[in-house]
Amino acid sequence: MKYIISVALCLSVTAYSVIQITHRIFMNIAIGRRTLNFSHYKKARPFTRLVREAGEYGDWIQAQEPEVIQIKSRDGFVLAGHYLPAAAARRTLLMFHGYRSGWIRDFAAMAQKLRSCGCNLLLVEQRAHGLSEGKYIGFGVLERYDCLDWIHYLTHDHKANLKVPLPIYLTGLSMGASTVLMTTAMKLPQEVKGVIADCGFTSPYDMVTKVAKASFRVGTWTVNQINRMCRQKAGFSLNETTTLEAMELCRIPVLFVHGTADSLVPMEMTLQNYQACRAPKELLLVEGAEHCSSFLKDTEKYLSTIHRFFGWDLTAKTD
Repeated sequence: MKYIISVALCLSVTAYSVIQITHRIFMNIAIGRRTLNFSHYKKARPFTRLVREAGEYGDWIQAQEPEVIQIKSRDGFVLAGHYLPAAAARRTLLMFHGYRSGWIRDFAAMAQKLRSCGCNLLLVEQRAHGLSEGKYIGFGVLERYDCLDWIHYLTHDHKANLKVPLPIYLTGLSMGASTVLMTTAMKLPQEVKGVIADCGFTSPYDMVTKVAKASFRVGTWTVNQINRMCRQKAGFSLNETTTLEAMELCRIPVLFVHGTADSLVPMEMTLQNYQACRAPKELLLVEGAEHCSSFLKDTEKYLSTIHRFFGWDLTAKTD
């Protein structure tokens, strides 16, 4: 009997350890900066599938040699951004890329068009991406405070705004969209005039649950264990806040954009954000556009909607 009890205890400890290791692996897949690359596996492709049609625009944006800017986040990380000033600038766009993506990949096509229309561009590298420090990705929960730090930089420290402060518009794709939407729940300076949120999700918890179930066939219990580890290791919870809660408090105009063929973030999430928003709002659904590809799919419609909703003068300027 003692032998049987010993074996049972040993098996229990082993099983518990395996479960803990498995959950740690899933947590690192979800939020870890360094994790396994699952992009080659068919079932996980939607997890990392983002816009890749940058093409010649990617070459163009790098050829401009944007100024690399660094700030310190309130929790001590060095964050990097890339600044592209425009000739006769009328506004500044603070732009946040998506999950495990990058500023060139997500914004190359938009950058060339918008800069030529009088928009200064500050293309942020989100924490735990690229040149920015950070061990964990925060799905917008942590990054909303980084957004506030970048806004403070533009309104207090940046040379382009020392004499004549320009209107600031928060722009984001995918996780970047959720980041800027969550930021609107906090106190913003008067220079922040609007938001462009393209393919944003409603809740980090819901997004992780969707991907975990679809790509890795794990259930809610596993997601809850991942969330527990997020609190322990990264200091935030996947259900700590939602964009829906932020939209109840938002007071600046928001343009919501989503592609009807999005296979990663459900279009219904943008519809829910739109319905929850209490500020002036506009909804642009681009027929047949995949995740974060609405601008490439219908550039003219995208720009004309911006012009009409925000009242921007998008007359092209020569740099």
